[in-house]
Amino acid sequence: MPSAGGCGVSTANGHGSVKGPDHYEEECSDLEPFFFDEAEVVADHERRVRREQEEAQLRVLAAKAHKDVEDAIWDYDPKQGGLHYNRLHHHDFTVFDLNEESPLEPMRYTDKDESLILTGPKRGLLLLDDAYIEVDLKIKGHEGQEDKELSKGILSIRGIASRVLDNCEVESESLASRLSTVEVVYAVVKDAVEATIEIEVLQGEFYGMITACTTSISNCIMLHDSKLDGVMTCNGKKVVQLLRRVVAVCREDKLEVTALAQTGDVECKHTIAFTPDNSGGGKGEMTIGATEILVKVVWSVIYSRS
Repeated sequence: MPSAGGCGVSTANGHGSVKGPDHYEEECSDLEPFFFDEAEVVADHERRVRREQEEAQLRVLAAKAHKDVEDAIWDYDPKQGGLHYNRLHHHDFTVFDLNEESPLEPMRYTDKDESLILTGPKRGLLLLDDAYIEVDLKIKGHEGQEDKELSKGILSIRGIASRVLDNCEVESESLASRLSTVEVVYAVVKDAVEATIEIEVLQGEFYGMITACTTSISNCIMLHDSKLDGVMTCNGKKVVQLLRRVVAVCREDKLEVTALAQTGDVECKHTIAFTPDNSGGGKGEMTIGATEILVKVVWSVIYSRS
């Protein structure tokens, strides 16, 4: 209980003891005196205000930079009859460089056939989130004329988060824009591993096509076309130049590599199959007329749950 002398009273085990003023002077003797520096407080406040102003200015500049990019990819499409985004627009353009140059040169396509032969991707694509395909096709102008836009826009492929994949599926998406309608055909492969393919001409010369497919997806991927790369002739060891060398294969399927060659007036065809694995590889030879070809496959995992 408090006493009239202003000192505190503490009790322990029922016995009281009184602490006098000298005791409190001892406790306070180690404390350093506190001085209020008004100039330092004002300076700290000014620094904080400047920092907040700079951060606000950066946010304004970032918002303007983002909007400038959005305005550049938002235009009128006469075929769709309205304003549409023609490029990927779901990212923060203050950190994502939409115009970063690809190390791959643009393709030049002059064949009158309807299908475009793709030279990529160079790796199997893991479809966790949605994937986006930007289309920007032009008709080359002649004799100084400006190029015409044939097709421009963006397509999306649903990721596994928004789908249930029981089997390997072939899907397609269409983009109607500018002067054309572009259809993109792709396969979504369940439980996939990556096959990297290399082909050598061991004997003779090869002129024809080499394709790849799987037992569950019969749509063929063009690996080599001699119309584009010319005749492959054996010169000790000749590695065939492939348009692409990577194929995604379901672990339950087989990879089938087919060579179709022209020997004189006769068309010859040969197929060799490989069983998928998480690692390692395999090889096999095929004879087409007087030509011997060696096919090598190296397996690797695209995605591991461990």
